Amino acid sequence: GSVIVSFLFGAAIFHEKNLKAKFVDLLLVLLGMLFLYFGTK
Repeated sequence: GSVIVSFLFGAAIFHEKNLKAKFVDLLLVLLGMLFLYFGTK
């Protein structure tokens, strides 16, 4: 689980440099939330 979180943070920082990837960044965060949510069940 922590690996996915660290990967998402890395992806977020990477996409932060590209304004066009803001939507992709948000999508990755939402996907991460879903994976964490279903992973705890």
